[in-house]
Amino acid sequence: MATTTGILCFSPTNTTKSVCEAIANGLGDKQPKMLNITLPGMRSEFLANPKSLLSGFDHLIVGAPVYAGKLPSLALEVLNALDGNGTTCSAVVVYGGRDYGVALRRLVELLTKSNFTVVSSGAFIGQHSYYEIVPIAVGRPDETDLQAARSFGEASVGLSAKLRPKDVPKQTDVFSMLPLYFPTRPTHKTTDCRQCGTCAEHCTAGVIAAG
Repeated sequence: MATTTGILCFSPTNTTKSVCEAIANGLGDKQPKMLNITLPGMRSEFLANPKSLLSGFDHLIVGAPVYAGKLPSLALEVLNALDGNGTTCSAVVVYGGRDYGVALRRLVELLTKSNFTVVSSGAFIGQHSYYEIVPIAVGRPDETDLQAARSFGEASVGLSAKLRPKDVPKQTDVFSMLPLYFPTRPTHKTTDCRQCGTCAEHCTAGVIAAG
């Protein structure tokens, strides 16, 4: 009997999405259903009716990037609203080569609290969001990384034992231990702005408003 795999991910630069797709391939699903909560519209849709969007999956892969050792604040509202109804899932974080902080353990905690059966968790490396300024993990995930993701998916097939949050390792540092988020904000130079709306059009997370 074929397994129906879903991917729920927040992935502004598509690195997390690529890793999750490779994991789904390893699980045996070449065409997993993608639930991408990167943009505001999809996040609003989830918050309006999270149960119906998650129905029908045998296994869900939940993926998010790591920002300063933590889960992205834009994804937290959706992650807190999920109801897994006992569905098995894999928790996945993608980090820029520095460390993954407390993000992976926190994701497992949230999914467990949301009534998922978390059977596997993994941290993978993806190109750092600011690679043009600090060239960290440039070009990743590469084929070796994606093969590791596929192998992770293969190892997750048939697992049923619940993973406990306390068994998930963390890499704590000064950033991940801070309770507050300090997001990088775009700088608006009034003298240079032509009100063309290009920045809003190309914002990968939909957080810049035109006008």
